[in-house]
Amino acid sequence: MNSTFSLLLLLATTSACASATPALSKPSDLLGTWRCGPVVMQGSGFTVTYSEQITWEGGGTYVSYGATVMATPNKVPVTLTDRSNGTWKLEDGIIETHVLRSQFLSASDPAVTREAGQKAHDDQIKKKSVYQNRILEHTADRYRTFPVNAMYKEAEVELSCDRSKPISAAQ
Repeated sequence: MNSTFSLLLLLATTSACASATPALSKPSDLLGTWRCGPVVMQGSGFTVTYSEQITWEGGGTYVSYGATVMATPNKVPVTLTDRSNGTWKLEDGIIETHVLRSQFLSASDPAVTREAGQKAHDDQIKKKSVYQNRILEHTADRYRTFPVNAMYKEAEVELSCDRSKPISAAQ
């Protein structure tokens, strides 16, 4: 379970830091909160579905909350949640993120302890903490990206993100 869990978490994490148009001219175009995914990654004997809410902040920092659903044949899917933060920059149509901290929050399977989940996150940061994603398309309310130099073939998937609308007082 541990090695499968680690691989699936790694695949989700490598796609997690993705973001989306060569027409994007300045980092301020990305500032704000975006809802990304779901993105589906298929492997041999497993499927990983990932969604996140990411806030690109001024000053080159970000905060992300993610949900990963890992499914293997003949087993109940496991949902994992996490929070990460770090730095980001935009250069030549590529968003580069540097994960400074990744915090495991929860798992739907009680066999996945908080300690095991956090260890998987910590191990991933040691292997790779910088991610690059090429912007394929960008509008005021949506962007699409594709990973540059993904660690795994399964993580080479396009990600779409939509700008989150603020909740009004009337709602």
